[in-house]
Amino acid sequence: MAEKPSFKTQRLEHWVSHRALHRAINRIPDDFMPVLLELGKEPLSTDELDVFHQRLRILYGRERRVRRGDEELRKFLDCMVEEGILSLEDGVYELTPAGRELEEHVSQAVPYFVEKVLSPRGVARLTIIIHAILSVIKMFFGIVSGSAGLISDGIDNTGDTLASILVALGIRWNKQRTTSIFIIVLMFLSVIGVGWAAWGKIVDPAPIGMPWLSLAISLAAGLLMLIVSAYQYFVGMRHGNFALVCQAVDSRNHFLTSLLVALGIGLSMLARAWDAPWLVYADAAASLIIGFMITKSAIELIGELRAAEEDQGGGVTHFLARGMGRWLENLTDRYVRFALEDEARSAADLRRGLRGLIEEWKPRFHAMIDFGKGFIEKAPDMVEGRLDEMERSGELRRSGENYELSE
Repeated sequence: MAEKPSFKTQRLEHWVSHRALHRAINRIPDDFMPVLLELGKEPLSTDELDVFHQRLRILYGRERRVRRGDEELRKFLDCMVEEGILSLEDGVYELTPAGRELEEHVSQAVPYFVEKVLSPRGVARLTIIIHAILSVIKMFFGIVSGSAGLISDGIDNTGDTLASILVALGIRWNKQRTTSIFIIVLMFLSVIGVGWAAWGKIVDPAPIGMPWLSLAISLAAGLLMLIVSAYQYFVGMRHGNFALVCQAVDSRNHFLTSLLVALGIGLSMLARAWDAPWLVYADAAASLIIGFMITKSAIELIGELRAAEEDQGGGVTHFLARGMGRWLENLTDRYVRFALEDEARSAADLRRGLRGLIEEWKPRFHAMIDFGKGFIEKAPDMVEGRLDEMERSGELRRSGENYELSE
């Protein structure tokens, strides 16, 4: 039997029970948990906490102005003092014995969570389970209902189950390149099965049985694969694991293909209601489009694999990549606004300042979660582009080499 992590068996002296400790942790807003963890390293003055919180808001915040969070920080610190988690003496905050136990619990739990949930092995194991279950469900109901689209999607999921096993083995034996090649080959092989299902539907265009159930299965599977795709891509980029990125692209396709299958099933249902027999072929058309999308993604991944081998930093197309790009843009904008509140600065100064914040500032919380690993390092290179955009929008004005806020 696996040994329980230490935070689950932690001996408490200043809390009534673990439940009481967990209730106190749950009352702490996520934005302020890094503050408590930092106080576990050493006591901090009010001014030091202000600077620390401002830096956090640059990286995490959603508001345009970073300094607006100072009042919220004061309220949080006062609340922690009232609850006996912090003590305040001569303008310096320090963890109480109860606060120290809380900080110790969180500092052990967070790395455990990150290792279990955000590790390539954890993703690979979960992906195998999900693909295996979806393969059985889609193939069974596809055959029973006679839906070529659902059968094609099930065939693709079966290939992905094998690919997931290969990814897990590749991570274990450090053979990501070989694993990536196998995944691409499996994608091409699955196209053959998809083509077979589509041809069978064209030759025998029978109506789909249990259409409502088939439609529900397809939509539910699509939503699940959308979540899995984002999860795979985030962890793959975080660890530089191209095999996981390959899987993320394929899972994204499953989301799109599930929508196609649902559309094909829906049109087949309308074939009866509208007395339009030709709509039955929509299911076969969905199957053929699925095959085309799998082929396109496999070809794209071949190009990205070559770019990765040549260290060209290939950019795999993925919806989460766009989300990360917007997050980096917002982070860069917040830093620029914060840095320019006091004085005008050049683009070079702003780029150096942001790089120093990202690379040199090492709070405890970031070390626990490897914050932004795999993508945040790109933010300083976006400074010039964001300055140009903010100048065009009228938010900044330029004087020589320096920029300043227009407001």
